[in-house]
Amino acid sequence: MRQKQSRNWFLVCYSKCILDTIEKCPNIKQVAWCYHDRDILPDGSPKPPHYHILVNFHIPRRLSWFNQYKVDGDENLFCQIASCPQTCFEYLIHLNDPSKFQYKTTDIHGRYTSFSKEVEENRSALVFNELIKIVGRQQTWVGLYRLYPELIYSVKSLKSVVEQIEDEINAPCRPAVVSLEKGFVGGGGISDI
Repeated sequence: MRQKQSRNWFLVCYSKCILDTIEKCPNIKQVAWCYHDRDILPDGSPKPPHYHILVNFHIPRRLSWFNQYKVDGDENLFCQIASCPQTCFEYLIHLNDPSKFQYKTTDIHGRYTSFSKEVEENRSALVFNELIKIVGRQQTWVGLYRLYPELIYSVKSLKSVVEQIEDEINAPCRPAVVSLEKGFVGGGGISDI
């Protein structure tokens, strides 16, 4: 059976030299990576530091292409086809897995700009949903900080958004106008947001 080919691959490696070699490969059109040094195993112990790498080739590649980066049969490089590169790009910082440590978008390195804007928009939507949970008493401020520690510097503006949401809930006849950093505006009611 022939191996499947793909232009997009998602990798995990534990060696910086593997990352450096892959990043410099001339056959790669785009590459993005994030160093994960704060991941936790299910038993609560720290996971060994590693790199998640999203690679987009000019031409499709097979899994066997990556064998040249394995060292003495050691399982130091894990590869899978990235059937949805957007999801893989979001996973670089755990954007689509809030139960894990949330890395910052500035932790993404490489030359892969296709999804940067969408990641920021998705992150804003996730934070906004957490603010709605705070209003509904399904989330706490401490819980929000645990999911998004970088937001601790935005407390004043976040509390202002929560107050606007509470006002909308208490006055359902009035249209919702909620302003976030990028000027989000909703209308009609909280369900339209």
